[in-house]
Amino acid sequence: MRYTLYSERPVAECVKALNERIAQPGTATRPKINGKAEKSGAFALGIKAAVAFGFQRQTWIEGQIVREGGQTIIYGSAPDGLNPQRQRQLLIATPVVAAFLTLTGAPVPAVIVAGLMVFLWLILRGDYHNGDRLLLELERQCKASPKPPKKPNGKK
Repeated sequence: MRYTLYSERPVAECVKALNERIAQPGTATRPKINGKAEKSGAFALGIKAAVAFGFQRQTWIEGQIVREGGQTIIYGSAPDGLNPQRQRQLLIATPVVAAFLTLTGAPVPAVIVAGLMVFLWLILRGDYHNGDRLLLELERQCKASPKPPKKPNGKK
């Protein structure tokens, strides 16, 4: 998923805030953030969190902080994974596909497909939760919003 955020802070302040957050240790409510933010405005942030059954998934977002037309704009991309409804559909489809393959006389491919679908579910579930966490953390640190700032009265 591509994102564009708008901040009233200058690029240098956003980079400094991101680097300070990267240096902070994780807590119970705010997990440790990995990554880097360069003076040029380029950044990469990662978070590792539990997904399910003791598995952990590390998700990364990348982006660029630039100053355009007197405002700071943050461009980047983040994995968006599967929403909960799609996750349920994937989990329901897994045994159906495996049963169909078993009934058609292909039990080995059924086991392989079921294992791959569960593995895929773990990855997409982790990306769904971690991607949102990273975007929220980026918005907090840079005091950014997906909505462009309103122009002052009298200016067009």
